[in-house]
Amino acid sequence: PLLAVLCCFSALLLLPEVSAQAARDTMLLCAQTLIPSLFPFFVLSSLLIACGASELLSALLSPLMRPLFGLSGAGAAALALGLCGGYPVGARTAAELVENGVDGGERLLAFCNNAGPGFLLGVCGAGVFSSSRAGAALYLIHVAAALCAGLLTCRALPSAPHGTYPHKSAKAQRFSTAFPAAVQNALTGCL
Repeated sequence: PLLAVLCCFSALLLLPEVSAQAARDTMLLCAQTLIPSLFPFFVLSSLLIACGASELLSALLSPLMRPLFGLSGAGAAALALGLCGGYPVGARTAAELVENGVDGGERLLAFCNNAGPGFLLGVCGAGVFSSSRAGAALYLIHVAAALCAGLLTCRALPSAPHGTYPHKSAKAQRFSTAFPAAVQNALTGCL
């Protein structure tokens, strides 16, 4: 690893014009494709969490979580939000579950920390491949891989115990409070 870092550093010093052009191209790609694709999704996913959607998802998807993954219904929110909101949302929701003492919450990271549709459809599909069909195919493959990883991982590990899970649900915030916080979180995520 040290040799690789030294080679990259040497390349920066020996080829400054190429390095500068690569940096400009990267910033342009980020400004034209990455941020416009991800920013709205970051805002919406933060709003969903702040307005209490995680409790609704837990209630709706809990009948599937125990038989499929051996986890409580609280994990359904992390899975659904991870598939819809992407990397920061699934991981953050799983971390909150672990902090709140939900059994098996740490196993959720094996399959709830996924690329979101905003990235796969917008950046990869439209930006890289210039095809919304390619982006949709990538997203469906990604969802299938996450679910398969969850099934395999959770089958290989012992089941979380049945019973009451001490998940402390966050009180849903008002939209006037949640929206500025969601925009700030989205800006932080993009940066």
